[in-house]
Amino acid sequence: RDLEPADAGCVVVRRGKLLAELLSSDGEKWDLPGGQTDGQEPARCTAHRGTFEGTGYLAAPRELLAVVRGGVHLYRCELLRTKPEALVDQSVSRVEWLDAAAIAGNLSEGRWRFPAEALEYAGWLR
Repeated sequence: RDLEPADAGCVVVRRGKLLAELLSSDGEKWDLPGGQTDGQEPARCTAHRGTFEGTGYLAAPRELLAVVRGGVHLYRCELLRTKPEALVDQSVSRVEWLDAAAIAGNLSEGRWRFPAEALEYAGWLR
């Protein structure tokens, strides 16, 4: 299943905070980093590439956490470098590490792109 092409994202946690990107292309909403498949690359590769392009962080997918929204694979990813490189994705206006309170606050303010999924994010901070 992991070898099949699919849209995918990374759940990257560092010191109890979740890596998130603010998308200017979607009404200034927060989302997990990730990307759309090119139809050929495996989901794990899409998660790795999309996270790097959107945040500048190198992260390696380790564990499939969930499949959501019609087949989007969400992986727990290991942070490979603690400093980001330059952003590639122009639709990302900001990258931040969000704690549980910030995740919940943005959820109550309607600032998550996929609010039903965001309900799970605080539980994934461990």
